[in-house]
Amino acid sequence: MELVWYVWDGGNAMIKSRTNPSAVKFLDIDYFDKQKLAMEVRENTGFEFFSLVLRPCIPFTNNYLYIIDNYGCEWEGLYQDKKFWTIDPVLQHKNYVNKSGILWENSLFDKSNELWRSAEDFGLCSGMSFLVSFSDMPVRGVFSISSKDYYYANNQDVKMQRYNVCPLSIKVMDCIKGKVDVGKSVANPVFLSVREADILRYSADGLTSSEISKKLYVTKSTIDFHIKNAIDKLGCKNKVQAVSKALLLDIL
Repeated sequence: MELVWYVWDGGNAMIKSRTNPSAVKFLDIDYFDKQKLAMEVRENTGFEFFSLVLRPCIPFTNNYLYIIDNYGCEWEGLYQDKKFWTIDPVLQHKNYVNKSGILWENSLFDKSNELWRSAEDFGLCSGMSFLVSFSDMPVRGVFSISSKDYYYANNQDVKMQRYNVCPLSIKVMDCIKGKVDVGKSVANPVFLSVREADILRYSADGLTSSEISKKLYVTKSTIDFHIKNAIDKLGCKNKVQAVSKALLLDIL
């Protein structure tokens, strides 16, 4: 699995794309796996806690966030009861634009004081977060590291930690495979022909098969043939879904 660093340049929020998540689901993994992950996080970053917040991209109507962390039941219960994900600045895209990651500073939580106070009451003093995406799965996420110790850092430290958390994010994802539907794996890359991709692009612009045939100087049946092939390759049910998935997978 390859991890891809991912920064959105639009929209209201990174995780709150399409529809606002209605709930979060904390994923449980084997205790020893979690302890091993926590140990690797500490050894590689100096931080004692980690969390990975996932938002599957497929289906587009998915309305859940999935979280794997080592904070424990007390914090997880509070995060759910207070619906902190709706105000968590770590999940806001605007805090990542043109940045390698974000440092947890007081100013970051200006509009979410209750969340920051609760985190401080829990004992957290420091943290960093990074946007992540995975090349073989249609899922976006935020990987965070945090500590009960004060960690005096600057933006350069954040950039350096980004490379430390890359393999850690992959290991966390490996631990939750099969435990949650985070979207159909695309481990086997989809390869559209040049003509198939062109036709899907025209379709994305709203053109019908007849209109595309006139632009490309071929018959409508030829256009329909290529569309069907693209639909089959993408594992979709119709042209609308094929265009959406192709755009999502960044193959158009």
